[in-house]
Amino acid sequence: MNIIGIIAEYNPFHNGHKYQIEYARNTLGADYVIIIMNGNFTQRGEAALINKYVRTQMALSGGADAVIELPVLYGTGSAEFFAKGGIQLLNELGCVQSVCFGSETTDIRLLHSLTSTIIEEPLSYRDELTALQKDGISYPRARMLALQKYHNQELPFLQKPNTILAIEYLKALKLSNSSIKAEPLQRMDSGYHSMELNEYSSATAIRHNYAKMGITTDLEHTLPSGTIELLSKSYHRNAPMKTEFFYPYVQYNLVKPNAGIEDILDINNDLSNRIFAKYKPELSYEEFVQAILNKQYTRTRIQRCLIHILLNIRGSEMEQQISGNTMHYARLLGFRKESSPLLREIRKHSSIPLLQKVAEGCSMFKYSDKAAYSLLRYDIAASDLYEQVCYQTYHNTMNDEYTHGVIIQDTL
Repeated sequence: MNIIGIIAEYNPFHNGHKYQIEYARNTLGADYVIIIMNGNFTQRGEAALINKYVRTQMALSGGADAVIELPVLYGTGSAEFFAKGGIQLLNELGCVQSVCFGSETTDIRLLHSLTSTIIEEPLSYRDELTALQKDGISYPRARMLALQKYHNQELPFLQKPNTILAIEYLKALKLSNSSIKAEPLQRMDSGYHSMELNEYSSATAIRHNYAKMGITTDLEHTLPSGTIELLSKSYHRNAPMKTEFFYPYVQYNLVKPNAGIEDILDINNDLSNRIFAKYKPELSYEEFVQAILNKQYTRTRIQRCLIHILLNIRGSEMEQQISGNTMHYARLLGFRKESSPLLREIRKHSSIPLLQKVAEGCSMFKYSDKAAYSLLRYDIAASDLYEQVCYQTYHNTMNDEYTHGVIIQDTL
């Protein structure tokens, strides 16, 4: 049984994502495709456009066989933590042969070589990287420049989001001694930040246009029919959700008594001081992000930090989780009826339990596994907050994490 994993956010699921699943089936020969998907908050520090249950339906209608949630501690972390969590989940399932990921380059030998440099840190590379960061250059750009110098070639794609993740996937595979094979796929869209609408538009362009106008004729050309149907039903019902809707909760966490944030994940003393120095209650979310921005701290990092403040995600908690070197559980969000043999294969080989409801996880871990229970509680709290703000915004029924069942998609 050839099982291929994809780590994704599907914010929302678009033609490029559908093409990737089709590539896994038709070119790589996948019998089943498992998606490891973020919950309601994303790796780039944003609230997902629409909740994880609707996005699970999109993925299943687009050809995925099963969707498993990436815990929020990893899902909102840096590229390194995001990739580590996704690869670790695929490793724990015990039955995945390959992981397929998009990248701005598919030169796998070059990607492996760059990954080895990052892991092994030769002295000349490390010295150059340190010197560039001391000059106030952000880590992603400093790493690109140091790698270019060490490998004596231009590597501009190293600043592209998907190539950054591709290298982190390879790093996670290598450091975990994984048997899973890496299968890079050339990006089909105009780039993550592109606002152009075409057959393979970026998720950024789709979110921007959907938030302004809902489903338009232009958007219909870049989205699969299942996504169009689900987004059409959701517009002004429980979507679009915007990160600024959560900003009042961030503001409270900054002004409450003893509001120290130095131990929040991704925040050091310098960034903590900068956040408090730039904070003014009259600033909007976007104005606050712009005020904090400088050449050392990227927009994505700042947004992630604000999400971590929102969710009270501590660096010490992440250290505890990664030191345990296990994901504790795999929470199943949905699967296709015809893919039941896949679930049997997972249960047969997985080293962690496959949860179908958080309630069963709580009862399983509460008194027996403190780390697992803590990881699950973060997921529950993040989803509850998302649903609460969604309810306050759109006055629609809230999804209860404790009782929401697994989504089962009829045969395509």
